[in-house]
Amino acid sequence: MSKKQKLTPWFPADVKPVRDGVYKTAHGYQFWSGKFWGGWSSTKEIAYCNRFMWSSAQQDKWCGLASDPKEAA
Repeated sequence: MSKKQKLTPWFPADVKPVRDGVYKTAHGYQFWSGKFWGGWSSTKEIAYCNRFMWSSAQQDKWCGLASDPKEAA
């Protein structure tokens, strides 16, 4: 049984994430490469697979994990 992870507040589209990874966006889940948003999906796993596919949704609000998941282990 997985615990629900705490998310950050929503950030506006002009503020980009500091780290690469999958984020929750207005369109679902997307991978931030450090330069562009990858293709969006309804799941984190598929968003990761779409990480090399440039998304037309480059200006979405987003939120991420409020803590490093490695520290919870």
